[in-house]
Amino acid sequence: MVDYKKMFELLVQDKNGINVHSVNVIDSSILHLDDKAKLSSVGLGKYETLTFYVDGQTYCNGTLNQNVNLEGCLVNIQTEKGIEQVIFIPSEAPHESSISPEYQEDWSYMLKLIALAHELGHASDIQRADGNFKLENKRTVNLVGAEAYANAYALEYLNKVNAPIARNTLARAIYRASSSTKAFEKELYLCVCKQIGKGRLKRWAAA
Repeated sequence: MVDYKKMFELLVQDKNGINVHSVNVIDSSILHLDDKAKLSSVGLGKYETLTFYVDGQTYCNGTLNQNVNLEGCLVNIQTEKGIEQVIFIPSEAPHESSISPEYQEDWSYMLKLIALAHELGHASDIQRADGNFKLENKRTVNLVGAEAYANAYALEYLNKVNAPIARNTLARAIYRASSSTKAFEKELYLCVCKQIGKGRLKRWAAA
């Protein structure tokens, strides 16, 4: 059986080789505060937060969020070292009524693992050349591309570390977006398919 707690703790520690300022496991209520308040909650309130203007499709709350119950957040800050990423992950995932009580903790750690892999995908995207985040002059983000990249990154990571239930859970949420009426989700699905292959995504979603 996959030890999701151990896998999550290892990812918090090694961050899959991505260099970020910090990964913070916080009460879920803090995620709904503004970025400055999030930073202040972990002693980083002195740093300036960086805003990216959306280039293209704006985000929508819909199929993807509703089907995975994922929460996580990345805040970019300006430090003496330059632009760095601060990641926030909730200490507990929402209760899942279809999961028996003895497996709730495993389910919670699995969702946190998915969320952290996703946020590290954003960090990787920000730090790579020609990514979806543009840091020069007016900072912009191609939000569809950024979400697709982060989801593809998370899927590839979960596949690499042999966490099939976590991988397939995320894949199912993304695959459901193929039938969404929202342009953002439809385009996101197509972008993920281009990055990891439509056949792989469909196979994982059906597993």
